[in-house]
Amino acid sequence: MLKNTAITGLILCGLYVLSVGLFIGISSTAFQVVFEIVTIVSAVYFIFLILALPYDKTTYKTIAIIFVTALVVTSSIAHILSFTTIQLESDGVTMPDYFQIGKMPSFVTAVEYLAWGVFMGMAFLFAALGIEKENRTLKVTLFVCACLCFVGFLGSFINGKLWYIAPMGYGMGTAVICSLLLLTKKQITQTN
Repeated sequence: MLKNTAITGLILCGLYVLSVGLFIGISSTAFQVVFEIVTIVSAVYFIFLILALPYDKTTYKTIAIIFVTALVVTSSIAHILSFTTIQLESDGVTMPDYFQIGKMPSFVTAVEYLAWGVFMGMAFLFAALGIEKENRTLKVTLFVCACLCFVGFLGSFINGKLWYIAPMGYGMGTAVICSLLLLTKKQITQTN
């Protein structure tokens, strides 16, 4: 399960980067829809990632699961609203910015920032606190990812561009976490 979770995470990281790059580069609603789907699937994936981590403190694991579940719910709401906006705009309805993801001020973007900045950050933080001491590199990586999520969220209040610090935590950080899990799995297999 650990290996499959890690490989799935790496694939989703690649799909996320590709879909965001195509959406930004081409500005096509088709790529925006792909981005919305990849984001919702990625949010759900984080439940499996948090569950797969090697814990020695189950209380922290439970708290991390609560926060990652909050991420799934809030991010899914934001992206389903974004789907609706895309459909309405394709039908010729002009949607105000506050109903569009990525615009500010926007209710949908605020919910998205809360999901990925605060809830994902808290899930990473509590996962880091509950990880086995033997996995120091993983603990530190999860803690750094949490900090990047928090800094991106708080930075978005100062300047909207500072939000992009958060995706470094939950995007690139996840690729590092998954790579570490693959290495951990390899070490466990070699010692047995």
